[in-house]
Amino acid sequence: MSDKFEYLFESYNSAIESAYNSSFEKSTTEELLRGTTEAHEEVEEAIIKWEETPFLELDNQSPREFLSKINDFEVTIDLFKLGAKMCDIDLPKPLIEKLASFGDATVERFLEFASNNEVLSKSEDEFVPVIAVKILGEWKLEKVIVPILKILLKSTDQYELLNEEIIEALVEIGNPSVEHILKAIEASEDKNYLNEGLIGALVRIGKENKSDQVFKCLKDAFSNTKNKMLLAMYLGDYGDGRAIPALRGYVTKNIGTIDKDTFYQIKVAIKRLGGSIEDIEFK
Repeated sequence: MSDKFEYLFESYNSAIESAYNSSFEKSTTEELLRGTTEAHEEVEEAIIKWEETPFLELDNQSPREFLSKINDFEVTIDLFKLGAKMCDIDLPKPLIEKLASFGDATVERFLEFASNNEVLSKSEDEFVPVIAVKILGEWKLEKVIVPILKILLKSTDQYELLNEEIIEALVEIGNPSVEHILKAIEASEDKNYLNEGLIGALVRIGKENKSDQVFKCLKDAFSNTKNKMLLAMYLGDYGDGRAIPALRGYVTKNIGTIDKDTFYQIKVAIKRLGGSIEDIEFK
């Protein structure tokens, strides 16, 4: 069975690679430089064709048929782990659908992968927890917000890929994440890069549905952090003009010591928010 599993993912990767190559060969140099090729559309079509094409190596079944007949949870999890290691991009959709069919059992196993030090410490398993969290985010499951936040806040920069994927999952889940992120930031004493990532997630989730709580968090973070450039950028991205006095006030107070890059980042943020600091010259 393991040979069939490996062939499944090898053929999947091959179909995607062929579609990319075909798209690039048909594209002009100008299109390639501008990134305006139709690669994405061709890849989607190739994946759909791959899903429905019978392969001798899969007992003359299509990948979708082959996967539909696997009903053992542990076998499916083994297949997921292999796919996480072998697939060049996302896992095949029929496999994700099969994983979803096991409901809470899959969710619990994915959370275990993301929190299990034994899995995290094995370089050959590096993408297993990352892909697990990615899928949880795509499923937009509110019940995983607190568990993945706990994993993130206990993590270190050693697990950068996993940390980034947890941030992305929180953003994917959207508005339900906001309250929990705010609580996590408020409870944290260490204004480290994990908090910066969470603040970035707040901006991405909340800028379309602004709130006083998120604005206050961003403003406080700007006041408390040493990374003024990043927080100024976040305030500009968030788009709440109430940040202008705080940004102007910081520049005015620190104009003699502020570095050039920080000054211009704050200037850009103020301009994006509808304000100006043309009356303040960099010294």
